[in-house]
Amino acid sequence: MECEPRICHARAVIGQHRGRSWIAWAHLYLRTFRVLAVAICLTAAAYALAAHVAWLLVASVCIGLGELLECSYYLAVLDWGARQRPDTFGRQSSNRL
Repeated sequence: MECEPRICHARAVIGQHRGRSWIAWAHLYLRTFRVLAVAICLTAAAYALAAHVAWLLVASVCIGLGELLECSYYLAVLDWGARQRPDTFGRQSSNRL
C-alpha cells in the first residue's frame, strides 16, 4: 500500500532525524540560526543602503556580525567538546548514570 507523497516524505524526514544525539541537534540548530540571522541582516542592510537609512544599516551590520561570530564560537566549542570526550559528545553513551 502506497502512501500519499507528503506523508511518505514526512516519514522519511522523521526517520532521518530519529537517531540524532543532542550534539547533532545543537549543530543543526546553530547552523540554521546562523544562516537565517545573517541572511536577514544582509537583506536589511541592502534595504538600508537603497533607502538611505543609516541607523538600519548600522544596526543590521552589527547584529549580523555579532550573530555570525557568536554562532561560530558556539559551534567551535561544541566541536572542541566532541574532540575532548568523544564517548560523551560524539555519540550516545552506553554508560548512563
